[in-house]
Amino acid sequence: LILNKKKMNFILQLRDLCELISPVLRKLHLDQINERASELFKEFMGHSGGFDGIYINENYDIYIIRYGIEEPIRLLSGGEQVNACLAIRLAIAEKLANLGLILLDEPTAHLDDFHIKEMVEMLELYSPVSQMITVTHDEEFEKIGDNIIQVYKDISTGSTII
Repeated sequence: LILNKKKMNFILQLRDLCELISPVLRKLHLDQINERASELFKEFMGHSGGFDGIYINENYDIYIIRYGIEEPIRLLSGGEQVNACLAIRLAIAEKLANLGLILLDEPTAHLDDFHIKEMVEMLELYSPVSQMITVTHDEEFEKIGDNIIQVYKDISTGSTII
């Protein structure tokens, strides 16, 4: 099926809605989100790196605490940044669990094969919501998906195919 305008408009509206509500929700529940994100991040990272926590400040900048010292997230490796952002997303999802939905966009970017498999296993075991929509190029997610929708561009026609 070719992605029609109605579906594309829905996707764009969903994205715009997420962009609008995200800052409001973070501000309302920032302390609780930071606390839970820290717990998750430390669990994801195990004993490596000396991580004490992670938090979003009032300007929505993300910082980690390592060996008691605050550092901006940009100082982390790509994989550590992905884990930190996933911890934040999951903490936010817990706050929004009554909606029963979480959206993840390329959660495995910058991760090696070992950490991709760990992330997929963690997401399979840790499910704060009943529905998870993941946009990814990684085939590991097919192992935990109930419904898989593949979208690609037909090079010969330029059409988006579902």
